[in-house]
Amino acid sequence: MIDLHVHTTHSDGTFTPDEVVRYAKEKELAAIAITDHDCVSGVKEAKETGNNLGIEVIAGIEFSANHEAQDFHIIGLIIDIKNTLLNEAIARQSKAAEKCAERIFERLIASGFNHISFDEFRRQGSPSSKGHFKQYMTSANLPCAPKELEKHIGKEGMAYAFFPLRSLTVADAISVIHDAGGLAIWAHPFTNKFHQFGREEVAQAAITFKAMGLDGVEAYWPGLWQDDFDYIIDLAEKHKFFISGGSDFHGNKAQSDLGNGKIPYSVLNAMLTAKANIRRHHEQ
Repeated sequence: MIDLHVHTTHSDGTFTPDEVVRYAKEKELAAIAITDHDCVSGVKEAKETGNNLGIEVIAGIEFSANHEAQDFHIIGLIIDIKNTLLNEAIARQSKAAEKCAERIFERLIASGFNHISFDEFRRQGSPSSKGHFKQYMTSANLPCAPKELEKHIGKEGMAYAFFPLRSLTVADAISVIHDAGGLAIWAHPFTNKFHQFGREEVAQAAITFKAMGLDGVEAYWPGLWQDDFDYIIDLAEKHKFFISGGSDFHGNKAQSDLGNGKIPYSVLNAMLTAKANIRRHHEQ
């Protein structure tokens, strides 16, 4: 079994790369992909531990991107983490995320949270998601239950600030992933941070993203109903997408445990085989 959607402390997970690979070994997984939000800094450590423990670690990333004012997550799998365009895109995402976080802190402080510090928050690393805010609010003894987070920094919250960020469009994200030699996968297609997508919306987006070069779609996803899973499988067959998926593990074993999708290795093998065939074709 494998898990191709895993986060670490390098974005908003609670397990270090070393810890998450050791946990994968404990769970008897054959392979995992490290797909931190807008960064690849945890991949090297995870691969080193994987080599020592006999766990295959796939280099990945989860880009936050926009299309027609909607937020989408595009995962890059089997990427070259040293690729120039990839790292330039990561730097742009990090800069935009930091500007957004600074605005959120300004609004929180103006609302009465006078004992919080943006400088302290930054020392946790580059902000990439609500998980970073939750980690900081926990350390600062502030309410951080999901409803509290939404009340303060959610879309309708008093301190909400949109990532203008998402300097990357979906087309940009796909292009960057391809330049890094990877495969571009649409993560959790029925949902994003703010919106639940209906099947017609998913179908239309699939057509649009396919034209941009999208390679695959996540079908294995925590909490996905069987009929929605079947729908994604049919959609993938129609557009000749690779199937992918994973637990979206962030460290909460009760919420979404590592490897809980029971994804067969054949899912990864199909992608690796396709990449190898393309490489051989280019070498001829």
